[in-house]
Parts: sequence; structure tokens; C-alpha cells
Amino acid sequence: MSLFGKLTPSERISKAKIKLMREYPFFGYIAMYLTFIENDEIPTMSVNPKGIIRYNPNYVEKLSDTQLLADVIHEVSHIAFRHFEREETLEITNPIHKKAYDYANDIVVNAILVANGFDVYDTGLNPEKVGRTFVTRFKFSIRGIVDVNGIKQEIVVQIPIEIWDPEQKSSEEVYLEILEQLRGNGGKSNVKILVPGCSDCSDQNGSNRDSNNLSDLICNISNLINSMDIIEVSSDKKPFDIHEYGNNGRGEEENDSQDWDKIIAEAYNYAKMVGKVPAGIERHVEAVLKPKIDWKKTLRDSILPMIPQDYTYLKPSRRGLSTGVYLPSIAKDRYLEALVAVDTSGSISGQELNQFLSEIQWIARNFPAFRITLLSVDADIHDKIELRCFADVRKITGLRGGGGTDFRPVFDYAVKHRKRLIIFFTDGFGMFPERSPSIKTIWVVSPNGAPSKNFPFGKVIRISNAA
Repeated sequence: MSLFGKLTPSERISKAKIKLMREYPFFGYIAMYLTFIENDEIPTMSVNPKGIIRYNPNYVEKLSDTQLLADVIHEVSHIAFRHFEREETLEITNPIHKKAYDYANDIVVNAILVANGFDVYDTGLNPEKVGRTFVTRFKFSIRGIVDVNGIKQEIVVQIPIEIWDPEQKSSEEVYLEILEQLRGNGGKSNVKILVPGCSDCSDQNGSNRDSNNLSDLICNISNLINSMDIIEVSSDKKPFDIHEYGNNGRGEEENDSQDWDKIIAEAYNYAKMVGKVPAGIERHVEAVLKPKIDWKKTLRDSILPMIPQDYTYLKPSRRGLSTGVYLPSIAKDRYLEALVAVDTSGSISGQELNQFLSEIQWIARNFPAFRITLLSVDADIHDKIELRCFADVRKITGLRGGGGTDFRPVFDYAVKHRKRLIIFFTDGFGMFPERSPSIKTIWVVSPNGAPSKNFPFGKVIRISNAA
């Protein structure tokens, strides 16, 4: 542009970056390390884990200065909160889960911006204020092919999603809430099943006037979705930006010239020093910068106190000898005695079940002396296998299940047989006992399992695929 004319989209973005550095230094500091590229093929904006932000100049032109500032912060936040890397640790392969995680990231970022008073361009995934609380509402749509009475039928399942207080939650928490509501816990009465191209085939609450009786499918939303050959996953409210994976993200090395953890830490420390840390971002940044938890070490540390101990004079206590008194030492690692339950319900994928069995083998390797009773359970107990050596563990195959999920039979069994320790491998979606049992319980939860707050008792340890 000329010196006295209208600013170009590129110049407006540069102006926004300068304003961020002055007023919102955390985001501004990181923005200085990002690369902004014009791209007419991008409808709005996009971001990839290398820190490349593409933008459509026509889209930028229609934004006000405050809206552009919020959009730039939105893209910077995906880098600052390490959304791409955190998605990789979950090893999400299901297309529904991928879309749910993308939505979760945008919901959290938009909620933080709105809560901080930014003028966010209405993308559809913005929160609305109800009283003093924020809530994000949208309809999750899944289009696919399903078998109805032997006939292949294309349908669209629309499930309403409500996320309360999104500005106070992490992307993972919102992601798991979305999955939980997709499994049917969000209120089946509002679920719609639509037949594309048929204007008079369905209405709300699943009542369907089509001769194929599609309304019968709504009885179990989770089973319906699992049975579909997925064509498309979308929502009634589109995210405004694109999270670039593929050749620009997943599967590629990060830009070696940028140490994002270092840059994020410097940005955070600088913002704290000048007293300008935006409200609501502390927990997100600290989650990125804090050391990752070794879940297997946590599991081992939780099990060790439950191993029976005895005393022996074969190896006297060093503390006793130092005082001239011959005392026995503690003989640990006699054996690990535990009831290990494996959730084999219909919500457990083959990949999750294989992971559970792999971790049971890990327990057997780390506790060579053990007495384990293994139970497979869905709504009832099916298999009961006694494990006394590693060879027994390696022979485990064909665990039965596939039904609903009820944790109570396992605890009834544990009480009846006086078990002291239960290690329960599950996704956490099921019926819990009404009262907390007096038995020490360790829940080993799959990466995409229920939020930790859903477990009314026991210690929750979430499997990390990155571990």
C-alpha cells in the first residue's frame, strides 16, 4: 500500500502483533516467532505445529481490528498450549475423536478470549453467558452408512453437546466431555436421526416415520455410532480456523530452529514479570511446561505398599546392628496379591483391550512373585483366571464380554473372597457401587477414558501412550 492508503492484510497483522507485544506480552512474545503467510485457498486462517499461520487476505479485510487481534491470539494459543503435541500423546485415530479434539481446542481458546473481554468473530463455537457462567452449545453431526434390516442406509446422527465453564477446563477435559455425551450421556431425548434427501423422514426425539424404523437405532447411541461406516463428521457451528496436520503437521518433524517449550516458558515468565498474564491461561501453560508424569511408576508406587511384608533374621537390620542389637530386617516382595479386572464391555475397542493386556504383562514382569485373580467383566463377570507366573499371563486370550458396563459385580466378588487390592483396567464408563468399598482400588484408565472426576473413589491412573 501507499504510505497514506489503507493498510494491507499483511500490515494489519504486523500491527496486531505489535499491539499484542505491548498489551498482551505472553501472546505477543510467541507471535514474534511465528510465520504468517497469505493464502487465498484458506477460507479463514490455519495453523500447524511448525508455527506457520496461513490466512486469507479477504477474510482479514472484513475483520475489525479487535476481531483480528482475537483471531491472531486464537492461532497463537494453539502453539502456546501445545495442542498438536498433546493430541499426539492421545494417539487419536478415530475420525469422530479427531473432530471432537479439534472442537475441544477451539472451544477452550474461544472461551478464554471471551472471558477476557475480547471481541471474538462469531465462529459458532463461541460461548454464551448464562447468568455468571459460560456455556458452549453445538450439535455434533455424524454422517455415515448403517445397516437397517439388511438394507444399507445413509443417515445423519445429530447429538447436542453442552460444555459448561469451558474457560476453566483443559482441552482434554472438554474432549472427554464431548465423547461422554456422544456415548449417549448428554440426553438422548434431543438426539436426531436424519435421512439425507428425505424431508419427511424424521423428527426430534428419534421418532421416525420412515419404513425402515430408524427410531429403533436410537436406543443405544454408542452402538449406533460404532456400527456406522463414517462418511463425514461435522457440526452445525463451524470452527473458523483449520488445524493443519497431514503434510504440514502430524508425521513431520517440528522446525528444529524453534524450541517451543523454551519460547513458551520465556513468554510466560516475561508476562508474569510485567504483571500481564491473561486470566485463565496459567493452568494451560503450566500443564505444558511441567514434567510429564510417569504413569507406570505411579502405578508401581501405588501397588508396593500392598505387598505383604515379613521379617527375617537371615539378613539382620542394619539399624539394629549399629546399636549393638540383633534385630530382624523386613523381607519385602513376598508376592503381589491382587484382583485384576479387565473391562471387556462394548465400549472397549480392540486396541484398548490389547493395551490393557500389555500392561498386565508389564505388572507381571515388574512383580515376579504374584498371585493374581484376573476377571473379565462387562455387565457381569465372564472369565476367572488364576495367574501365578509370567507364562500364565502370556496365555491370556479370548476374554469374553461385549455388553454394557457394570463395575459392581467385581466389588461384590472382591468382598466375598476378601480381596485387599483391586486393579481395574477400564475406560471408566459404567455403573459404580453406590457406596465406596473398603478395598483399595486402583483404576487404570485408557487415554480416551472418562474424566478422573467421574470416579467416586479409588486412585485414578491414566495410561499415557507417550510413556
